[in-house]
Amino acid sequence: MLQKGSSADPRGGRRSWLVGLMALVLMGGVGCGPSLEKVVETVVARVPTPTPIPVESIVATAVARLPSPTPQPTPTPIPLADIVATAIARLPAPTPQPTPTPIPLDALVATVVARLPTPTPSPVPTPTPTLTPTATPTATPFPIPTFPPVGPGPTPTPTIGQVLQRVAPSVAYIETLSGQGSGWAIGRDLVLTNAHVVGFARRVTVRWPSAPPVEGTVVATDPARDLALIRLSASAPALTPLPTRRVGEVDIGSPVLVVGYSLRSPLGDGTVGLPAVKAGILSAILRREGVSLLRVDAVMDPGDSGGPLLDRYGTVIGVSQIQVTETRGGQRVVGVFYAIAIGEVEGFLRDWGISP
Repeated sequence: MLQKGSSADPRGGRRSWLVGLMALVLMGGVGCGPSLEKVVETVVARVPTPTPIPVESIVATAVARLPSPTPQPTPTPIPLADIVATAIARLPAPTPQPTPTPIPLDALVATVVARLPTPTPSPVPTPTPTLTPTATPTATPFPIPTFPPVGPGPTPTPTIGQVLQRVAPSVAYIETLSGQGSGWAIGRDLVLTNAHVVGFARRVTVRWPSAPPVEGTVVATDPARDLALIRLSASAPALTPLPTRRVGEVDIGSPVLVVGYSLRSPLGDGTVGLPAVKAGILSAILRREGVSLLRVDAVMDPGDSGGPLLDRYGTVIGVSQIQVTETRGGQRVVGVFYAIAIGEVEGFLRDWGISP
């Protein structure tokens, strides 16, 4: 008969029952008796049910079998003052520095002065001899030439129309049997024009803007200068001479006016109206074949020859003469006109002994 295992060891009881079960199996296989199934059922029915062990008991048993931890000693705190004192005590002792011996100021100055380089003596300068001034010779006074009165001052500058209105009564229309030109009053009964305007004529007709025409006589000519002088008849009213002045290089680039009767014919009453006026600048002053000329770009048309060339104030600076259309080599020239300088007019009158 099979024995139950100890309840204290469920695994030992289970092994006893298994051994009995195997014996019964062997016995059933050898002789007659109950079938194998019956035997197994009987054995299983007799196997005791294991008693469950609570989880708390298992945990408690495991904890009880753990080794007890060795307690660590609690460190004794060291005061901060002791730590600082110990660190200071372990520092190396400083090496004492020697006290410098003070140097007296007098000795220091004497040493510096002794080390300075010895100055090289400068040579004594040789005195400069005083020069005796030489008396400057007195310059011989040179007579200052007297020129004709100039025009009005630069301010205010008159307009071209104002200049034309002022000079027009003294600008003449010169008519001959072979042609016509212009002229201007240089004296109370004298009119100046070009020599090529009068040609070989001895008597000419002189017309004015609004006065009746008068007869005039050619009293002097200078073909080299291309100048001629006409004296009016005794019955002619007195003229108002135009002021004149010489120009120099300082005047180059200044405005100029050409006044004359270009392309004009007498009116029915014998008058010719106001002369034409064209503006330009003084481009150059030059001499050609011994004659002083003024080059301008103000237009001179046929009929302007002999008329006055004025500055911006209405003062005569030259006598309109010619338009240059080509060079001596045949090259075309545009905008080049020449007038005879007023200095040539003065020389012409002086040569003939005429005083305007």
